[in-house]
Amino acid sequence: MADKEQFKGKFNAAKGKVREAFGRATGDEEQVARGQVEQMEGRAQSFVGKVKDKAKDVGDKASRTAEGVAGAVKDASRSETPER
Repeated sequence: MADKEQFKGKFNAAKGKVREAFGRATGDEEQVARGQVEQMEGRAQSFVGKVKDKAKDVGDKASRTAEGVAGAVKDASRSETPER
């Protein structure tokens, strides 16, 4: 699932691309530079979103694994306990 941060990053990168193109079309080097910076910031923001998304996936997987281990230990302890 895409994180909000990823969406914002892609939007900012696209905005930077438009600004850079506008700057090139008008000969405004400052706009070109600003556009390039926005693109880099957007890519970094998108990367942060991907890292957050991956960390959430790893956390969810660890949680499911821990629940599975706890269930297995509980089942094993029941089967090894002598009945009265």
